[in-house]
Amino acid sequence: MKITIITVCYNSDKTISRTIESVINQNYKNIEYIIIDGGSIDNTLNIIKQYDKKITTVVSETDNGIYDAINKGIRISTGEIIGLLHSDDFFHDNNVISRIVNSFDKDTDAVFADSFFIDIKNKKKRYYSSKNFKNWKFRFGLMPSHPTFYIKRQILKGVDLYNISLKIAADFEFLLRLFTKYNIKYKYINDIWVIMLEGGASTKSIKSKLTITKEIYIAAKINNYYTNLLFLNMRFFYKLYKY
Repeated sequence: MKITIITVCYNSDKTISRTIESVINQNYKNIEYIIIDGGSIDNTLNIIKQYDKKITTVVSETDNGIYDAINKGIRISTGEIIGLLHSDDFFHDNNVISRIVNSFDKDTDAVFADSFFIDIKNKKKRYYSSKNFKNWKFRFGLMPSHPTFYIKRQILKGVDLYNISLKIAADFEFLLRLFTKYNIKYKYINDIWVIMLEGGASTKSIKSKLTITKEIYIAAKINNYYTNLLFLNMRFFYKLYKY
């Protein structure tokens, strides 16, 4: 079974090597690896070229943000399973893709697992467990660990991809729609798949946290899914327990 891994990047020369190596060092060999670069002006593209023979497709051009780049990758992908690995993330170990593929069966549309955040000194900061996720948690702005989310390609046929009008919370809107509108059959795997570097677009500042709260509210509204700002702000107290 072929699996597609999509990495989107822009000016990621400090982290892209670790991301790429965590893909190409996987023991599962039927991997289609796609990198979508937003037109980097640092050393990112030179680093990517060093791994040219190990990467299936590289696209470098301007885009309308991270979710537009993800959509590009999905549209050109050919794998039966599709997942993402962002340019400052990396797989927990070299057997992750094998475990992901083995977790699928004929009755499973998508799978997800756990991840954790590290700081720039590689110190573990926060564990992101998807174990107790239920659909009602979307109401509080909570969702499974998106970097561990893998879905069968056939499920995405006829489904709108990431909403590029949302700059930070399109991943939330995408999962909300798949889980509550399309009622996909999903499975949680009690495993750690991805390690993430702290300081992403949704966590790097108070302003970004306010922006993502607003966008999550919009995401719920456009999907006719009820929530309110009180519910959404409660998720910050929940996340404190993860440190």
